[in-house]
Amino acid sequence: MAKYLIVIIVLLFAMNGSIHSQEPINVVINPLEVHQTIESFSASDCWSAKDVGTYWNSDVKESIAKL
Repeated sequence: MAKYLIVIIVLLFAMNGSIHSQEPINVVINPLEVHQTIESFSASDCWSAKDVGTYWNSDVKESIAKL
């Protein structure tokens, strides 16, 4: 329930720039209504190991490869 409250507050700021508006805004969130489906949401970390081959000596690289 707290996440819905956060969404409502963010929407109020985005629409009016202030929570003290002169006209009330009604926001209805239906968690059962699906607008999109995201499959396989993830992030890539493939470039984080590039520094191992660039800056480290061969002994360290070899021990990392064995891990």
